[in-house]
Amino acid sequence: MKTKNLDLKNFDGLNELSINQLHLIDGGGFWYDISYVTAVAGKLILTFAKDAVEYQHSLPPNLKK
Repeated sequence: MKTKNLDLKNFDGLNELSINQLHLIDGGGFWYDISYVTAVAGKLILTFAKDAVEYQHSLPPNLKK
């Protein structure tokens, strides 16, 4: 897909860009979504692991595994 070159002399903010140009600037798409989901899943696992360790440390000695 070819886009027109922008005339920056008459540029008046992002409202001058078409929807296609905004999507190109955003850089979204399949690989962006895959990397986002992977990062969120990684953060979820890390947070769960940290909370599990904190919970285990908070237990009395006779209940620790």
